[in-house]
Amino acid sequence: MEQTLLLVEDDDTIAQLVQQQLREAGFAVHREADGLLAMAAIKARRYDLVLLNRVWGSGFDGYEHTVNSHINRLRSKIQSDISQPRLIETVWGVGYRLGVR
Repeated sequence: MEQTLLLVEDDDTIAQLVQQQLREAGFAVHREADGLLAMAAIKARRYDLVLLNRVWGSGFDGYEHTVNSHINRLRSKIQSDISQPRLIETVWGVGYRLGVR
């Protein structure tokens, strides 16, 4: 079964290169250009992996806890107990992982 990846990349040239390599490796690739579009895509379908270099894009003017606040808000909408996250797990030193193993 083909795995589906979401690539979040705002640079068209980089996105095209990465998409080509991933497709040649046998992956189905969907691309969004920024974090807000990526969140909508994640809500609409399940991805096996999300690859991103920047969450909010070059136009975002915030600070590091903004991402945590958005993740917590998203968790509260999709899970009954946010103290036991299963759908969006925190991976310390890396970021977040989607889904249950």
